[in-house]
Amino acid sequence: MTQRRSISVPVEGGELSVEVAGPMPSQRSPVVLFFHDLASNAVVWRLVTSRLDETATSLSIEARGRAASAEVSEPYGVARHVADAVAVLDYFESTHGASSSNEPTRCVVVGHGTGAWAAMHVAAAMPDRVLGAVLVDGGMPLEVSGDPRQAIDAALLPVLRQLRIVYADRDAALLSARRTGIPGLAQHVFDDVVLHDLCGAPPRVRRRTNEAAVWFDGSELLLDPSISRVIERLDLPIEMLRVEPEPAGFEARALAAGPCVGTGSLAAANDLERRLDHLCVVTVPGLDHDGLVMHPQGADAVVRSILRVITRSALR
Repeated sequence: MTQRRSISVPVEGGELSVEVAGPMPSQRSPVVLFFHDLASNAVVWRLVTSRLDETATSLSIEARGRAASAEVSEPYGVARHVADAVAVLDYFESTHGASSSNEPTRCVVVGHGTGAWAAMHVAAAMPDRVLGAVLVDGGMPLEVSGDPRQAIDAALLPVLRQLRIVYADRDAALLSARRTGIPGLAQHVFDDVVLHDLCGAPPRVRRRTNEAAVWFDGSELLLDPSISRVIERLDLPIEMLRVEPEPAGFEARALAAGPCVGTGSLAAANDLERRLDHLCVVTVPGLDHDGLVMHPQGADAVVRSILRVITRSALR
């Protein structure tokens, strides 16, 4: 049974919620920092972290403005998420004995969807502390054509509408969420992701994620090309997991983890792999965006990529 606990990390604007899983860190157990998707929460990683179990110490960060971190105030944006991640690593190192030497704790960063860009920006900000990165259906350089406002509306308005729905009770919210997703998702994890983000009492139950945080982060990513091109500046082992083939309409089904912003095509990912020596693209058949983290097959693939990145970093 995986040891799991929640901690609160002081950051600018409040206290960030972080879910900790696995053993206390040592020289033999690496630390893995997890970043969830745009409107998701840290619970989405539980199937993955349970498979890492005693192999690594997992720190699943709940981004400011989301779920248990919903009350952490602005500013939002990738620079703030990087500062928050550094604060989490420093706090855990100082309070939980994450390092028994004078050397800083080194980690692998893992991001799902928009969390992939956050993970890479953390790697770019502290290259001496990041061993490598695993990008789960995200992290591609973006090319927004036409009116960027239309691209933002198309990507973000559906999830904002979801955030505004008021349910009669928690069961109604759960039943609504269960209409999405592919067969075979770990139902207990999917349910926990949905329930973790609910607040209020019948007959007015809603999600507690702050729509301003979702709007700002998604808009910043789509408007600033330099944010999405960070992968081209990194020199460390990276694995990028993709679905193959991409299921039709999978963007509309990503209620628990979505929206799927800028995942890019598989062909573009393969072209990027040919240009970047440190990048390896891994395709996982039969799954969608949520399935890569909440289906056993997807979770196993993520864990294998994490372990390969750890091995590749040791050989550099």
